[in-house]
Amino acid sequence: MKDYLLKGATLIQTGHPLNNQIVDIRIQGANITEIGTDLRVKTEEAIDLSGQMVSSGWIDAEIALSEPGYEAKGKLLDDLTRISKNGFTHIGLLPNTLPLPDKGSALSFFNQYKHLPISILPYGTLSLDSKGEELAELYDLKQSGAIAFVDYKKGITNTGLMKLALQYTQPFDGMVGVFPCDYYLKGKGVVREGVTSTKLGLKGIPSITESIRIQRDLELLRYTGGKIHFMGISTLESIELIREAKQEGLSVSASVSIGNIYFNDEKLEGFDSRYKLNPPLANEETRLKLLEALKEGTIDIVVSDHFNCSTEEKNLEFDLAEFGSKTKDYLFPALSKLVGVEKAVEILCRGYQIFQIPTPEIKEGSVANLSFFTTDQSHTAVEKDPQTELFCGESFEADGTGSFFKGILTLK
Repeated sequence: MKDYLLKGATLIQTGHPLNNQIVDIRIQGANITEIGTDLRVKTEEAIDLSGQMVSSGWIDAEIALSEPGYEAKGKLLDDLTRISKNGFTHIGLLPNTLPLPDKGSALSFFNQYKHLPISILPYGTLSLDSKGEELAELYDLKQSGAIAFVDYKKGITNTGLMKLALQYTQPFDGMVGVFPCDYYLKGKGVVREGVTSTKLGLKGIPSITESIRIQRDLELLRYTGGKIHFMGISTLESIELIREAKQEGLSVSASVSIGNIYFNDEKLEGFDSRYKLNPPLANEETRLKLLEALKEGTIDIVVSDHFNCSTEEKNLEFDLAEFGSKTKDYLFPALSKLVGVEKAVEILCRGYQIFQIPTPEIKEGSVANLSFFTTDQSHTAVEKDPQTELFCGESFEADGTGSFFKGILTLK
């Protein structure tokens, strides 16, 4: 490993004694050995970061990529390299792969990427083959590194299976992930039910589709104990249910997708399938309430909810197009635009505590886990493959510029 002296970056970290100050950071191998101003170069390589900012490394806790199984839509090595250059050091990799990770051996595929300056935190499926009928090999998955268990974008219809999952995971402190959706209520809906869906003549998904599942699973949690992580919260009712559960002392966490707090359902008026998301976009009142719940901590984390979709899946009539869009490159820029840079950094570091990963610190003697970014780099989101990038055409000022993790410096 090389030694580095990172010079002239503004440290952004709420509560840090050097917050908003320009600092130099000396790194030997993988560890921070000195922090100060105008540090002199010794034997290490000096890297000029003037005009840039530095914080603890960020985590995108819910992201779906393409390997193994869907290599035609993207190479995992390319995606991980790009994510690292965007400033992220950890990703929660959702179980949207073939084979599905319903046993520990399926996660060994990711060992070949351990040398990269990014940590893959894989999810296992909750049920065998994600069919919602029998539990997956949850303990084996936990021993193999799974941070939680969820059937990707599938609600668990079998109440008995959910009860069993909450009971079974308690001895090894496992977390049950829930994508709250009642598929009988969702039916053939493609957008959120409301004024916009009626005006456009699109089949609506009622908000109770989400909240009724949250109600059920919270009742199960009260009965069994355990830990639940609700993924992709998108309704007003869900916010209140989660707020009350936390006040009650239940072990509950929740995420919201960046698309659901950045856009409202008026974007659907052009029938552009890039905005066909699951969970669907809501009205402006709900968007603002979701954003406020995130800022206050009722919703714990924001995630990219990136999906490696192809043009062939999206460039169709709206009803026929696949749900989901590519978002991984714009999580930090979009969040910063909504809440400001310092708050964005704080939110992007919350995931460590939820998933019981040591929270990185910027101090002498700690392992260097750093994100680099700038706030004055005006850029407009573009796309390589038509109809696939959710933020295409949006303009941002903030941008991730690199990271330092596992002793490796990565810069755009």
